[in-house]
Amino acid sequence: MVKFSCEADANPGVGTYRLYKNGDMIANMAGSGVLIRTLNTGGQFNCRCEASNSVGTGTSNNITLIVKGELELVLLQCFSIFYSCTDS
Repeated sequence: MVKFSCEADANPGVGTYRLYKNGDMIANMAGSGVLIRTLNTGGQFNCRCEASNSVGTGTSNNITLIVKGELELVLLQCFSIFYSCTDS
């Protein structure tokens, strides 16, 4: 299993988190940015997270997850997005 955790510091608060693996959206999470997935195969995966609110969308940097052999448990918490907007 892999635990993906997307976090963002935004004003207004984040309404939706999206998790992408190799460019394809694999999760659309409202409220919580935590996802636990079982990976059935090894390989190299490029992951990124997006956080959206009523102002716009912020995107994390890509990270590379390399799985060799059997995967028991990996805790992956390396996505952070920080953005804020105020009225002028």
